[in-house]
Amino acid sequence: MRPTNPPDHAYDPDLRADADLDAEARARGYRLAVQCTSCKQWLVNARSVAAHRGPVCRRKGDNVA
Repeated sequence: MRPTNPPDHAYDPDLRADADLDAEARARGYRLAVQCTSCKQWLVNARSVAAHRGPVCRRKGDNVA
């Protein structure tokens, strides 16, 4: 099997720092959470945390509050 190159975002220093922080927190038994900018629900999914919006609000296309 041929090795694949990592995605371009793997080299973004800000995203790499966020991923490292999340990995360290999880290793210590913590989870990072942010509030959705549309509905204020707490988000823990990595994709939602990065977007600061949950899947329902992203689907709805709600305007940011």
